[in-house]
Amino acid sequence: MRILFPTSIFYPSQAGGPANSVYFLAKELVKQGMEVFVFTTTIGINDLSKIKINEWNSVDGMNVYYSDRYWKHIPYNKILISDIPKVNLFHFSSFFDPFNLYFMILAKKRGTTCIISPRGELLDAPLKLKKRKKRIFLKNYFVKFLFKNAILHVTSDEEEGFVKEIYSNYFNKQLESRRTIFKVTNMLDNNLFSYENKSENKKDYKYILYLGRISRKKNIELLIEVYSKLDIDKNIKLFIAGNINEDIKYGQELKNKVKNLNLENRIIFSEKSIEGKEKEDLYYNAELFVTTTRSENFGMVILESLIRKTPVVTTKGTPWEELNRRQCGYWVDMELNSIKSAIENYFSLSDDEKNKMKEKGFKLAKEFSSEKLINEYVNMYRNVLNQ
Repeated sequence: MRILFPTSIFYPSQAGGPANSVYFLAKELVKQGMEVFVFTTTIGINDLSKIKINEWNSVDGMNVYYSDRYWKHIPYNKILISDIPKVNLFHFSSFFDPFNLYFMILAKKRGTTCIISPRGELLDAPLKLKKRKKRIFLKNYFVKFLFKNAILHVTSDEEEGFVKEIYSNYFNKQLESRRTIFKVTNMLDNNLFSYENKSENKKDYKYILYLGRISRKKNIELLIEVYSKLDIDKNIKLFIAGNINEDIKYGQELKNKVKNLNLENRIIFSEKSIEGKEKEDLYYNAELFVTTTRSENFGMVILESLIRKTPVVTTKGTPWEELNRRQCGYWVDMELNSIKSAIENYFSLSDDEKNKMKEKGFKLAKEFSSEKLINEYVNMYRNVLNQ
């Protein structure tokens, strides 16, 4: 089986969850004997010295093309004529990214089956961002022509419900479970479980960590407000890791908020996306990971934190009720007092109670290993091709 993943971000980029989730999946598919191709860009990659740009690279057995140009600047013939091999499946990792349109056209031209993973884009909260543009997109005849017969892949029950509703309302199509829509969760590379921390990047202070995109969807202003009201040790800082220039206006709003709250010495911005060992150490050495996101279809950062034995506080905008059930974190309402109480509760625990929580989180993360989940993806691809 030959599969192509068109995605505007891909490992080593850390510009969003799909950069890692697609990488973990593609890497594991190679081990299953599949031929994998990835066409991507250099967005979010800090160090380009080890990448051959505008040509095919061999990455962990995959064939990866890193283009230095984004969708509207990539030559038409580059995708539709010369550089894309024939494959059995196209697997997309976004619904609204214009980068996909070239490949959707190519798929139609070749008669190749398409699978789309919306990655939470069709949930209620994300749809409200740039609402008018997204509605125009969904109502466009050409979009319906390209997208209507694609197979949908989701990672949670909530996302499945929203995706079915969108297809019913805009595409006049009823998606059937295990036929035209499949639910399979994201997974972690098995190698991540053998990580050893040597503290090369250990901070000289304790900190609560947020790591991810600097985006309004992530609701970071609420996290800053919560932090300003916490009744905990004032020496515990808040470290916000992410590319502050991803949304310059929003990033400046966050900095202004920190300044207005007189927290410039206690809230630290990394200013840039964090990769590799530095990222792993940042998780490992954090006291607690907190995300106040408005909406997530999955939330790879939550798994990445648990695997580093760092407990998590997250909102009900994520599908992580399991944190409460397994007693390895807090899944709370997306409002200040609920988040504040959860963080304060964690810091009131004894060291023994914290350690038990960390071990339970690690045990939960292991259920999402590639070893356990790869067969579900392989079966999905086979079912799609056999229809």
